Amino acid sequence: MVADNEMPLAIGVQGYFVDENGEVIDSLFNGIGHPIEGAPVDAGGVVTQKLTTSTFVTFDAARFDKVRSAKRLDLHAYFSTTNNGQQSVKAFADQFLEIRMGMKVKR
Repeated sequence: MVADNEMPLAIGVQGYFVDENGEVIDSLFNGIGHPIEGAPVDAGGVVTQKLTTSTFVTFDAARFDKVRSAKRLDLHAYFSTTNNGQQSVKAFADQFLEIRMGMKVKR
């Protein structure tokens, strides 16, 4: 997963592999999810630059076989302001968060 975050918000992301009956088979990340850090801000709470983070998740063969039957991956996200909510920030309409996901499979 690669995330380009231009927002002053940290985002926790979790993906759930779901079968055809809507039942969760497994989650993408261990625990509550993977945090995407908020973009850095100045003293006035205005973003100073975009922040890019890359995350890799490794599945062993057994876990991969388990999620192969999934019909979809549901993404859930929760937000908090930069610096664990300890600083007031300013969000603007032209700021964005872009998340790209891919997969490499070895046999």
